[in-house]
Amino acid sequence: MRFLTIGVNAAGRSALVGERELEGGRRDLDGVPRELMDRVRHDTLMTNESFPPEITVPRRAAGDPLFLDIGLAEPRTQWMIVTFDADTEAPLHRTDTVDLFVVVSGEGELLLEDGSVALRPGDLFVLQGVVHGWRTRSTDLVVSVVMLPLNPMG
Repeated sequence: MRFLTIGVNAAGRSALVGERELEGGRRDLDGVPRELMDRVRHDTLMTNESFPPEITVPRRAAGDPLFLDIGLAEPRTQWMIVTFDADTEAPLHRTDTVDLFVVVSGEGELLLEDGSVALRPGDLFVLQGVVHGWRTRSTDLVVSVVMLPLNPMG
């Protein structure tokens, strides 16, 4: 599996800022009995110490034309399976959420202000309120996403 870090670059634009292959994880998971330790592994993908989450990327300004209100009000969390049909393009937008994604099946592209990232099954990534969009070509793209609300900005 591949973990993608989506953030903002030096110009303040959404971009791919890191990528790493997960290599099977650590074997020191708290609470796992010693006899299971050789069969249980974990990789910590994201840790946040506040709720709603705090992010390190610039937040949207009032009247932001790219803002998409998805109706996720504090303190509600939402988990969805989303299918983008083949030959679909969802334009650039941003939401007041931190979104935790797993690509379940298919292929597509995550569109960012500074390029795009090819997505494949098993990819994991976090969108922290950054500008993004979606594009599919010949196959559907199915993602699982957990959406955590952010404090709205005035």
